[in-house]
Amino acid sequence: MKIKKLIKEVRRIASENPDFVYLKGDEGCTYSGNQCIFGIALNKLHPDVDLSKYDECGGIVINMVLDDLFYEDSMVHLNWCVTVQAEQDLGNSWSECIRTADEAYPLGD
Repeated sequence: MKIKKLIKEVRRIASENPDFVYLKGDEGCTYSGNQCIFGIALNKLHPDVDLSKYDECGGIVINMVLDDLFYEDSMVHLNWCVTVQAEQDLGNSWSECIRTADEAYPLGD
């Protein structure tokens, strides 16, 4: 599956919940708990994949997830995802995460 499909889903989730702020619990970041924007998107696009193996690995783990599950269209798409993940982990709202990624890595698609 192309990473553009994941980006489209992340954008959809953020547009439906623009002010949501993901708060990491004591267990750290999780993709399997349906709170992380990428966790929600990944669970929708790949419901058959056990995402718990990526939990508690920190923001850099999005690279592993993307390498395992998606065809990278370009480094710009990968960097956009990494930026959204990092901004979310810093406690920014989902709309701010998308805005920051769009400013840093305009996708044009």
